[in-house]
Amino acid sequence: MRHKFYDSSFILCRYAQKIKNLCEEDPYKVFGHEPVLNEILINFEKALSIELPTWKRLNFSNEIITGHIDLTYFDNNCLYIADFKQTIEEIYRSLPQIAAYGNLILERINNIDIDVKCISFNHEMALEFPPDILRNEILNFVIKTNNLRKTYKLPPIKTRDNRDDLEKEIKKFICEKNFHKF
Repeated sequence: MRHKFYDSSFILCRYAQKIKNLCEEDPYKVFGHEPVLNEILINFEKALSIELPTWKRLNFSNEIITGHIDLTYFDNNCLYIADFKQTIEEIYRSLPQIAAYGNLILERINNIDIDVKCISFNHEMALEFPPDILRNEILNFVIKTNNLRKTYKLPPIKTRDNRDDLEKEIKKFICEKNFHKF
């Protein structure tokens, strides 16, 4: 199975829930990235890093894509690229971002024999998926949705910051030199 859904008993969800509970008990504590990721880094023996900077220069345009991977951990010969989100909606909205980070890491370690998987999680659930979801499922979904939107004279789906056409941005990222062939 390419995608796995986990409930709140998943290890990363349990850490997030622990911090959420502590924050609900103390009005001076704020539930969010920093306390959740710090808790995981300190207490999860498989955690490697938090807020890992990553980047890629796109060959065809000299544009640079940058970001920070919330959490990396290693388990059973697999490197996990994990992203903490506070809501389920944010988990689904961020799938292209996390898949892009997974692809960036795959490019950097292309001669090392390990798997790379992505996980987006909060205190309630986690979603695990392969980085190639960006090239396959997500891109196909965006293309089909944009085609449907065209029939209703609606603009294409925008990126999370609402500036750019998501379909073009995904194609630019995954295809580089072959971007014009789509």
